Amino acid sequence: MPPSIRVVGSLNADMVSVTPRCPEAGETITSSAYFTSAGGKGANQAVACGRMSRAASRGQQQQQQPPASATTVRVEMAGAVGGLDGHFEALLKPTLEQSGVDTSRVQIIDTAYTGVAVIIVDESAGGENRILFSPGANYQACGRRRPFWAWRWPRPCRM
Repeated sequence: MPPSIRVVGSLNADMVSVTPRCPEAGETITSSAYFTSAGGKGANQAVACGRMSRAASRGQQQQQQPPASATTVRVEMAGAVGGLDGHFEALLKPTLEQSGVDTSRVQIIDTAYTGVAVIIVDESAGGENRILFSPGANYQACGRRRPFWAWRWPRPCRM
């Protein structure tokens, strides 16, 4: 059985707007670019662990990821997402699983929304950002079913 890494943390949908500058109070400006991506401190760590834990194939270019079946370390994500939106199925789950992360320990809380980070990237300040975080289901997971701290832990680790 391969070694295991279990990441317990937040899962968010990141909504990123790149702007020429940050708006003043009460001002509306048009962004130069917008995109959504999977995010959250926990999800980002799990993706990094999943990608780094894959065995490199001979002759394979560095940019390509080996298939998830080639993992040498089992990586699990534990956290919570909301059932009131489609962010987990459409954005988070595919990103995690394509990176070799097991999502079976992600709880779906039917009465909550998935956490969201609204990010403004200021081009005039060299790409500095401002982030507004709405935790959603991330803060509602404690005490549901079997709490995270009651799970059997292989070994604690923080990156």
